[in-house]
Amino acid sequence: MCMNFARRRNLGRFGGQITAGDMAFITAFMSAIKPGLMLEFGVCSGQSSAAILVVAHRLGLYEADVPFLHSFDIVETFNGHEKTVGQVVERNFPERLSHWSLFTRQTSESLLMADHPTRIALEGQESVLAFIDAEHRHPEPLVDILILNKILPSGSWILLQDIRLMERWLANSIERGVVCPAPERGVEHVMTHWPGRKVTGQGSSYNMGAISTGANMEDLRIFVDSCLSYPIEVDDGEERKQFIRSLIE
Repeated sequence: MCMNFARRRNLGRFGGQITAGDMAFITAFMSAIKPGLMLEFGVCSGQSSAAILVVAHRLGLYEADVPFLHSFDIVETFNGHEKTVGQVVERNFPERLSHWSLFTRQTSESLLMADHPTRIALEGQESVLAFIDAEHRHPEPLVDILILNKILPSGSWILLQDIRLMERWLANSIERGVVCPAPERGVEHVMTHWPGRKVTGQGSSYNMGAISTGANMEDLRIFVDSCLSYPIEVDDGEERKQFIRSLIE
């Protein structure tokens, strides 16, 4: 299923794409958990959104004309207005649009509002699956995880892309003979120190991981302290630290 999708040359693809191995990992969780609703953070062209919607259709996870996938991206366009967030879905899978809610200029922090449409959709859901491929710089993945741990049903799974981002970048820089980008270890820190259940991908899925929500407050505080002991990679680091602390008060 995921290999067939990976071979498609969908119109409008741009930016970093999920690999067949990434999608195999996501598909395995979707098949095992059979979520009633999914969340996605980091959309870019919408290649991953389209893949999730196609897999959900084939697994029979949809309800008639009810959004199944709720996706969030901090921007609406790239390169001015040349490229639109999520355009792969609209151009290649218009029949899936009724099962998709796309929220641009929004992040996981939008879900702290009780009246957000996605928060309302989450009410009564027992099986929820989230996929994060958003800002990788530390501590932004930590923010995403803490918010989702707060609002998702206990025992929900959060899938993380790029848990071994630097390994991937170093391999690419050697292979292509280019300078390796500056480190972005936010996802790695979260995956390493999460105090609850977690799974790491193997083989072609080496860059994917999953953590389960429901950690208690004492463990969360230790988790946050461990993550914040690493160098901050964003400009407004002190403000972000204060916000993070507020999420576990």
